[in-house]
Amino acid sequence: MPTETDTAILFEDAHFIAVDKPAGLLVHPSHIDARNSDTLVTRLASQTGLRCAPVHRLDRATSGVMVLAKHTEAASRLSAVWPTGVRKQYHAVVRGHMTTAIELAHPVRDRDTGARRDATTHFTPLAHAEIDEHVDRYPTTRYSLVQAEPMTGRRHQIRQHLKHLNHPILGDTSYGKSVHNRYIAERFNAHRLLLMAKQLSFCHPFNGDLVCLEASHDAAFQRVLDGLPWCPTETAG
Repeated sequence: MPTETDTAILFEDAHFIAVDKPAGLLVHPSHIDARNSDTLVTRLASQTGLRCAPVHRLDRATSGVMVLAKHTEAASRLSAVWPTGVRKQYHAVVRGHMTTAIELAHPVRDRDTGARRDATTHFTPLAHAEIDEHVDRYPTTRYSLVQAEPMTGRRHQIRQHLKHLNHPILGDTSYGKSVHNRYIAERFNAHRLLLMAKQLSFCHPFNGDLVCLEASHDAAFQRVLDGLPWCPTETAG
């Protein structure tokens, strides 16, 4: 019988398991929170009896599609095609109105080493909202729902790129703006980074099938989507 801590399984076969990772959960034990034994890997081990290995990364604060391998060969095969053979699409709620699609090629900084590494992300605005509330400097406040498709896989790539575009993600305590973070947390009870891995697709390295995975917005993310007066964004990009 499922428990409250069980993770939603999106796909499973003899080689891989894909889940909808909750926001705020580390993927595996880390120095970030060494005393916390509750991770995605340990939850799956308890839930399924399997010790699976992550094939890619999601930040602790980010929710959404996560693929793990059940054995070493599966991890090796999918990792080999990951840089060019996997399509990832994220949803983010950001500050301001993003009005046009853009492909941004801009280096991002590694938070541990300080090194800057080339990174490219394609952004497509999906909807925009404007509210008659004075949250920051202006008499009204604007937000956008954005789709992000990273072409490279750098740590915090989407978050840094959106900050560079002056559209920081709501709830981002590292790259965002605290006044907007507080407003969203208090107004919608959304105490999380509003970034999630919405879709992921890849060609199965064992049978050649196209695997298409999609995660749901969690309750906090959905409250923001339901609570703002969204209008579709028409773009030429």
